[in-house]
Amino acid sequence: MPDPDPWDFSEFADPDPRQPRRPDGSGAGDQRGSGLFGPGGQDNAGGAPSNDPFGGSGDQGGLAGADWTGSGTVGVAALEIARPPLPYLGLAAGISLVALLLAALLGAIPGLAITAWVLAGPVAIGVLAYFIKADTAERARPVYAAPGWVRPAYVAALVLCGVAVVVAALRIAFWVGRL
Repeated sequence: MPDPDPWDFSEFADPDPRQPRRPDGSGAGDQRGSGLFGPGGQDNAGGAPSNDPFGGSGDQGGLAGADWTGSGTVGVAALEIARPPLPYLGLAAGISLVALLLAALLGAIPGLAITAWVLAGPVAIGVLAYFIKADTAERARPVYAAPGWVRPAYVAALVLCGVAVVVAALRIAFWVGRL
C-alpha cells in the first residue's frame, strides 16, 4: 500500500457545503438537528438535550442565541466608518483667514492687531490641535476612511495660521516701534 499524501485533507472536506451539517460531522440527510449553530433540539447521542455551548440547544443557552452586535439582531454587525472631524479643520482655517484679513486691512489699529494675533495664534492653532486629537481618536477605530485632500488641507490651514500670526505680529511690532 502506498504511503498516504500528508497534504491530502479530502477526508475533512464537506461534500455539499449547501447542506447543513450536524455537530457529529454526519451529513445532512437527517434534519432532526438543524446544524452546528442552528436551533437543534437534541444531541446526537440518544436524544438528551445538549449542553454543548457550540451545539444547537432548544433553549439557545449557548453561543447560538448570543447577540454579539449589540443591535438586538443576530448576524453580521454593520461597521461604522470613522472619518476625520472636518468641521474643526474648517473652523481653524476660517479663524485664520479672518485674523489675516483683520491684521492686513485694519492692523494699523493696535487693538485689532493684537486681536488678530490672538485669533491666529492661540485660538486657531488650538482648534487645529483639537482637530489632530479628535482625528487620532477616529483613526483608532476599526474602520477609518479619510479623503485624500484632508492632509493638504491641514497643511494649508497650518500655513494660513502661521502667515496670519506673522502679519499680526509685524503690525504689532510696527506699532510698538513708533511709540
